[in-house]
Amino acid sequence: MGYGTVLILLGSFIGILPLHLFFTWYDGGPAPGPNAIWTLSCLLLLPLGLALVSNAIRGLPRLTIGSHGLSLQRAFSTKWAHWDSIGPFAVETRTAGRSRRQIKRATAGITGPNAGLKRAATLLIPDHFDRPIDDIVAEINAARALSLGVTHLPDSVTAPAQPTPVGLPGFAAPWLTFALLAALIGVFIQENIFPVTPAVRGAPSLATLIAMGALNHASILLHGEWYRLFTAPLLHANFGHLVGNGVALLLGGWLLERLVGRLWFLVFFATGALGGSLASLAIQPANLVSVGASGALMGMFAGVFVCSFRMSSATSSRIGLQVSSLRILVPSVLPFFSSAKGEHIDYGAHIGGALAGAALALALLLCWPQTAFIPQWRRAAAIIAAIGLVAFLGSAGLAVANYPRYQAAATHLPATLPPAPSRPVPPPAAADGRASYLRGDKSMSRDVDRLLGKCAQLFPKGTGAVPGINCSN
Repeated sequence: MGYGTVLILLGSFIGILPLHLFFTWYDGGPAPGPNAIWTLSCLLLLPLGLALVSNAIRGLPRLTIGSHGLSLQRAFSTKWAHWDSIGPFAVETRTAGRSRRQIKRATAGITGPNAGLKRAATLLIPDHFDRPIDDIVAEINAARALSLGVTHLPDSVTAPAQPTPVGLPGFAAPWLTFALLAALIGVFIQENIFPVTPAVRGAPSLATLIAMGALNHASILLHGEWYRLFTAPLLHANFGHLVGNGVALLLGGWLLERLVGRLWFLVFFATGALGGSLASLAIQPANLVSVGASGALMGMFAGVFVCSFRMSSATSSRIGLQVSSLRILVPSVLPFFSSAKGEHIDYGAHIGGALAGAALALALLLCWPQTAFIPQWRRAAAIIAAIGLVAFLGSAGLAVANYPRYQAAATHLPATLPPAPSRPVPPPAAADGRASYLRGDKSMSRDVDRLLGKCAQLFPKGTGAVPGINCSN
């Protein structure tokens, strides 16, 4: 599969971003603007992208060279010819496109009736294979010559090139994945040891999540707490949420850490986490409070899927990686594939993490030498990984320093809120995947607003606020 196919698939996923606007319109909200409609039209590319991906997973086109002839299997047809009905192949070069790109293909004339080409005069073989088309033509002509009784093989015939193994040499266990899982477990333990308000049904309260760095529009855009972009992926809403993401981390980490190496694996995790947080902040409603590592996980699985095309086509390793990653990606980024009911899932974080991971993997593919086991530019990977690690640790430090403010603000809130509006509203639901709390529930919305407002009232700007954090009205 070429890079164009990956770009088509990524472009089709962009059409998913404005879906929430149309769902809001269906529920009686404002109609989406022209830009949202144009963006939604990108979904038209989805069938084409899925068809191309299906062909890549099946290893198509597939060229089979046998003792009696050859066959070329494509997506919707198979062309074949016996050696006695086809002439020798030759490589021709054609110029295509405004860039005058040179394209090679192999052609041979049909000379007899034993060919399934539907009245075609020639058989064309595109240059879509891992091996150079010149080597393929030499092998085809050698097989044809042997079948027709020619005993001397041309000197140009070469043995098939063996594919270079892909993956970290000497890989035994994903210890970096284990370290990340231990960090997520440690953070969840802290959520339960140091709650701002009592836990709700055994899960950290909303106030605790906000105090520890959950993603929220008001906290970031109004109070300048940008550290939440990196702390939100480390938090989880409940034990089940942590278990689900922990299992996904083990599965994806075992695949990706071996495929690209530990440095690039850490880069994928950080890139997916940041991409998921930014996408959630950009496209989700302003009344969203979101936590969870699924943005980083989607970046990892998207990286596994794209990087799998570095392997030879139609191999069991390549197909296994693609199937394993798609089983997680497809239900996570397409809302209509989800079976969850009564739950709020931050699909913006899922899509943002997947797009960030796929873009990074595509960039690595472009500069991944055929003779290298893992992607190169490891010095750049070390620098980016160090920056990501500093961002996570620094953001966690800012969250710890800012925690007493929210704790004090929570103690000054009244135990009960004013009566809720008469309009009935559904109870808030915790999310699975990247958990999110939609503050469409008015009492929950007022809880968050009052907590943020009380923090700003008790600790106004200029009274010892943590540097880089503006708790102001």
